[in-house]
Amino acid sequence: SFPTSYIKTTGETATRSADVASIPVADFGYNQSEGTMVASYYAFSGQGSTTRIAALNDGSTSNSIQMALLDAGTTYHEVRSGGTAVVTTVISGAITDNALTKTALASSADNHAGVTNGGTVGTDTSGAMPIGITTLNVGSHYSGNFTFNGHIKSIKYYPRRLTNAQLKDITT
Repeated sequence: SFPTSYIKTTGETATRSADVASIPVADFGYNQSEGTMVASYYAFSGQGSTTRIAALNDGSTSNSIQMALLDAGTTYHEVRSGGTAVVTTVISGAITDNALTKTALASSADNHAGVTNGGTVGTDTSGAMPIGITTLNVGSHYSGNFTFNGHIKSIKYYPRRLTNAQLKDITT
């Protein structure tokens, strides 16, 4: 068990809603043509289904760049453009329960890559960039769905596609 912030009740039980954090991409200079997301986080067992660490999206599943955690404790990079998944890459690199994990995703048209904890960089040389991205969701997808079970220490966004060597270095 661990302490949480106070939930004021009047003699009745209450359930805490999941935290849903998002920021409009206009507030941090999102680049429609290319970019890189880097997350540092602590994941916990029992994620259940695929959960999102971070997701850039248009308010739906039609256009998005997602950093996700799969049931098996591996990270996943998905890019959806026009309602179609154009990149679906399982990213190598071990994840230890409740230990600091670093994952980086880089995307530009027909040039996508991802790596976790300095592992082998997974690449995909096909796939358009999604259009109409409006929001960065932290710990969830577009409407709070697929909530992450863990602690996200930081998320950084670079308005350019870092090289594969830089991705590996930044997650080591």
